[in-house]
Amino acid sequence: MKRLTIHFVSFLLILPLWGFGQNPAKKWDFGISAGYGLDRYNVKYSDQEVIPGRPTKPKSNRVLRLGVWTEREISPVVSFTGQLSYQNSRLDERPVCACGSYSGTETGEVLNWVGLLAGLRVYAAPSSKIKPFVDAKLGADYLMATTTVRSDMNTTRWHGYGFQRLVPTASLGIGIKFTRWTLGVGYDRNIYRAMKRDAGEYFGNSSLVKTSIFRQGVNANITYRLF
Repeated sequence: MKRLTIHFVSFLLILPLWGFGQNPAKKWDFGISAGYGLDRYNVKYSDQEVIPGRPTKPKSNRVLRLGVWTEREISPVVSFTGQLSYQNSRLDERPVCACGSYSGTETGEVLNWVGLLAGLRVYAAPSSKIKPFVDAKLGADYLMATTTVRSDMNTTRWHGYGFQRLVPTASLGIGIKFTRWTLGVGYDRNIYRAMKRDAGEYFGNSSLVKTSIFRQGVNANITYRLF
């Protein structure tokens, strides 16, 4: 699965170069994007029973996304699209840190991700002013930082508490494109349980057991073409 994912993403990155010699008029579009959504996580603990109170199915209060994107027409119906984004996911539980409460003020966790996705978009009515489309992308998310939310102050750690932080991801979406704007909704998920942590002690927390986390979510997004 890992090798297949790498090969497919490489193919998607090379695909837009195919049309350069056939139609020099085709160009790259670039723009900005913003989104709002909800995530659900599934946490599995191995080698021992789940400690009471340990999160198993946490979900986010909200997910905020900001990014930049590019698109290049391959044919009137199909285009290549790619996106680089920052994602801020706020949870009421702390599945990554799995920390005990030191002061009783901890109220949740914020996961800060950066993601790179590339894929294909298919337009249903390419000659229309309002163009419906579907798209599919593959890529990866990287856990950049974890913030423990407290009532008195927040603490950010630029490590993954022992977790593998690079996670292959896939997404599906539908939407409409008109003039410079695009409105869409999407579903994204980890391709497999790549976010894993072996048993051991990390940054003073000796109660951590072998753990894996799987994420999936839905989102609404808006994009604007700059040029």
